[in-house]
Amino acid sequence: MERQGQVVSNEELDREVMGTSLEAEQEYKYLGDERLRSAVREPRKALRDEADCIVNKRGVGYMFRVQARG
Repeated sequence: MERQGQVVSNEELDREVMGTSLEAEQEYKYLGDERLRSAVREPRKALRDEADCIVNKRGVGYMFRVQARG
């Protein structure tokens, strides 16, 4: 939400989703997009009809986009 409209890289989002602490930062290793796709699936399910607010920018990352209702 804080970065709505900005693309967040897959690796950065993975790091945040997996809750990597500063102490473990040196040991963190990005394991690929599949783990991230699995993590994004759950919020999309919860959002149901609004799931399209999570936008995948293929090969780059994800973006959260909110559209005004009219």
